[in-house]
Amino acid sequence: MLTVEDERLVEEIAARLSERKARKIALAKFPIETLKRVKSMLVQQVPMATICRLCGVPTSVVIKLQKDFNPRLRKRFHLNQSDKVYYIRQMLAEHVSPEQIAKFLDLSVQGFISWWSHRKNDTADKPTKGRPSHYTGFTYN
Repeated sequence: MLTVEDERLVEEIAARLSERKARKIALAKFPIETLKRVKSMLVQQVPMATICRLCGVPTSVVIKLQKDFNPRLRKRFHLNQSDKVYYIRQMLAEHVSPEQIAKFLDLSVQGFISWWSHRKNDTADKPTKGRPSHYTGFTYN
């Protein structure tokens, strides 16, 4: 048996859940052209306030689409430490700039230099199984 206090808590939680369900965003309410424009602006990394102002959509729509169409949020793969060392050695042998290596690793240049200074002596003879044998084998480069 539930006490009166327990029943009140259950009703409160049910009300919050129904409110949360009601706040779901229906993208079908917006014209396809508008959604395409928002997506393209997200890929170009235009600020959210600007997108809302130019496209006339609420921030909730931009946040929902941002999860899929912002390049910083849609990383396709994650490299482990030995793979990073392997590909960095290849890049350094081909005289690739630190800026390009940092971009490959999704780091700042200073972040890459700091990271690499602690791992210069790590050994990595080959990439993990299933990874390309050369860093240019990644499709986003």
